[in-house]
Amino acid sequence: EIIESFFNNLKIFFKFKKGKIEIKDFEKKIFIVFGSSIILIISYFLLPALIDKKIIINKLESQILEKYNLEVKLNDSLRYGLLPKPHFSTKNSILKFKEKDFADSDLVKIYVSMNNFFSLKKLRIKSLVFKKTKFNIDSNNLDFFGQILNFNKSEDSLVFKNSKLFYNDRNEDIIFLINISQLNFL
Repeated sequence: EIIESFFNNLKIFFKFKKGKIEIKDFEKKIFIVFGSSIILIISYFLLPALIDKKIIINKLESQILEKYNLEVKLNDSLRYGLLPKPHFSTKNSILKFKEKDFADSDLVKIYVSMNNFFSLKKLRIKSLVFKKTKFNIDSNNLDFFGQILNFNKSEDSLVFKNSKLFYNDRNEDIIFLINISQLNFL
């Protein structure tokens, strides 16, 4: 009885004619509306991938400087990812402090807001993640972490994961090394 009722319900949605399944007009309309809405949603989230990368890099660098007081030189190989959240990622980026290169990051992920992808002016950074960053700290740039912590008053996070900190003396000799599994400025 269960199997028979299943096939009876299935006949409501489909008409069977000579071994071919023909979808009714109502189901065609539902399929078209559903399919077109999925295509529109996906194209909305993929809009940043179509914009010139140099413009996006300049916009992201200026927003990072303004929001986190962190000068970053992003690599030209900027990539856009949709999952798990919309983000831009780049490899081999350089962090600057007091106009000197003091850190190299293997991977930077810049998570952006899902609102207003149609306007590049309204593109907003939600969080910033640096992975495998090598800090070369000396007495001249020792106050970097304090300034970042005091400047970041937003709800958005700045995270350094799987990083290493090398502290150098005046002769550029390494005095000590610290492994940083996760450093979260929130």
